[in-house]
Amino acid sequence: MGGGLPDLDLTTLLFVLAGYLAGSIPTGYWLVRALRSEDIRKVGSGNIGATNVWRTYGARLGAIVGEEPIFAAVALGARDLRWA
Repeated sequence: MGGGLPDLDLTTLLFVLAGYLAGSIPTGYWLVRALRSEDIRKVGSGNIGATNVWRTYGARLGAIVGEEPIFAAVALGARDLRWA
């Protein structure tokens, strides 16, 4: 109840869990499904990755899919800077 330091072990565990969950989201699949109502696995190479999204639906969607893991890693890595 107060201004004590956070439990770093619990915080680290939560960030690892959040990173795992963020990395398990198939961004290419869900983004194309939400914006184009199509299944990316049925077009192009059949892969859900950024290259197939880029080639099939353009640079805008492909860049979002390609950069999402970078943003997730930076956001989750910010924990190290916050309590350093």
